[in-house]
Amino acid sequence: MPDWTSMRLGDVMTIKHGFAFPGSDFSEDPTLPTLVTPGNFMIGGGFQDARPKTFAGDVPAEYVLRPGDLVVTMTDLSRNTDTLGYPGLIPDGKIYLHNQRIGLVEVTQPSKIHHQFLNYYMRGAAYRNHVVVTASGSTVRHTSPSRILSFVGLVPSLDMQRGIAEVLGALDDKIAANSTLVAIGEDLAGALVRDAVGVGSQSLGSIAAITMGSSPPGTSCNEVGKGMVFYQGVRDFGVRSPSNRVWTTEPVRTAEAGDTLVSVRAPVGRTNVATETTCLGRGLAGLRSDSPSTIYHLLRSVPEVWAPYEAEGTVFGSINKTQLDSLPVPVVEPSHASALEVRLSAIDRRVTTALDESAMLAATRDALLPLLMSGKVKVKDAESVVGGVI
Repeated sequence: MPDWTSMRLGDVMTIKHGFAFPGSDFSEDPTLPTLVTPGNFMIGGGFQDARPKTFAGDVPAEYVLRPGDLVVTMTDLSRNTDTLGYPGLIPDGKIYLHNQRIGLVEVTQPSKIHHQFLNYYMRGAAYRNHVVVTASGSTVRHTSPSRILSFVGLVPSLDMQRGIAEVLGALDDKIAANSTLVAIGEDLAGALVRDAVGVGSQSLGSIAAITMGSSPPGTSCNEVGKGMVFYQGVRDFGVRSPSNRVWTTEPVRTAEAGDTLVSVRAPVGRTNVATETTCLGRGLAGLRSDSPSTIYHLLRSVPEVWAPYEAEGTVFGSINKTQLDSLPVPVVEPSHASALEVRLSAIDRRVTTALDESAMLAATRDALLPLLMSGKVKVKDAESVVGGVI
């Protein structure tokens, strides 16, 4: 690769630490500035507006992120390295805060490295291996600016960097447009639910059949697709439905396609929708109803009902079967129930279509990424592939 040269990241960029915003001012009010956390980073790289945590206190101006800022997670989300060290670009549309455990990448040599190219370069296999090998910590894994900046790898010319960023960016732009559509759909569904509810509440158990999860034998679990897909908790939850990572050949408790999955261990009350017959672990419960879209959006419209259970338990928050069965949720006016389910179902179908398309686009991007970064595929050829899918 004659056009590629060796480059140390520390020679072309810096990484600024985030601010330790006090937990006493954390909130779930979606109108407040959002704290960027490791939960905002997707496996494989990229930013997602997920697991929102907002801040109600005074914000230092220097820790307000700008649209297009490149950030990197310095601490992983859980006891693994799935998202550690991956980058993401801050989107437009709301205020995001530069929180601790998040690094802000600042290019110091723009004549040598392209800002948006870095967003893809830092997803490559060589960089990824460097981050994982140099990480520290036995329970929660950590990296640091100095470790990331010590990485040395091959990079193409600046013109080629721009071309790679534009090709892969076109796919991400379409994914972002779909994400906006999904967010609008979720907001519309929430508004429809709020308009349809009346006075008073009803128990969750009176409108849904509840199945509490029970973990299968550890020896039955695998990551090669053998048996039934298994979710222990929220680790694999997505925007709407979880991604498949673990399977079991000895399922104990199950949910069916269309059932609402709800976390019963911290963070209590997070929801997703099953897309197939699913084995439920101890961290989840499955809810089945004749009005599945209504149940899903009804629970999302009342986040405050879960608050008492975040403090339960000796180690972490939890909710048991009796508590979940008696959980108070709003009453949908009987005269609105049928029409509400029809409208919510239509929104859910459109949301699902957008998410499925985004998954296909992301797969195309992820397949092109190593080929472009290794020089095995030219930018012009990649442009033809991208043009065929967007």
